[in-house]
Amino acid sequence: MPTRLKDGRWKATKVVDGHRFAAYGYTEELAALRLRERIYGTPYETYHVPVLQLPTLDPLVTDGLIYFMQEADKPRGRIKIGFTSADPARRLKELQVGSASRLQIIALTPGTKQAERRLHLAFSHLMVGGEWFCAGAELLGYIDRIRRKSGGRKKVDKR
Repeated sequence: MPTRLKDGRWKATKVVDGHRFAAYGYTEELAALRLRERIYGTPYETYHVPVLQLPTLDPLVTDGLIYFMQEADKPRGRIKIGFTSADPARRLKELQVGSASRLQIIALTPGTKQAERRLHLAFSHLMVGGEWFCAGAELLGYIDRIRRKSGGRKKVDKR
């Protein structure tokens, strides 16, 4: 049974064959799924059933752009879901300064700060911290749909 830590995260532990396993997550469910992955070696994305309906973004209601930025130099690099009312290339440069990994924008869509928060909630089971998410199949599929709607030809790297 996962327990809540002082910093707000959840910790799940289990002893199997005399070995103690532990995993952490920002939700109770994610901690339990990560523990199962650690013990049995099965990626939690393969048995995760999404609870939330993914939001549809209305291109007519927009204050700026929602961007999906990925660590380009890592296989299955983490993805940042962010919002900017300015130039997304400038935002990329700002974030690149503080990142050890090379970042690239993999998708853009018109949106609002509220729509960005709905996306964070919809993919909270993949959250690794702040606005950064695991490159799970569900998130990559969502990004592919955005790219197809915007006429993007390149598929998201699913390595």
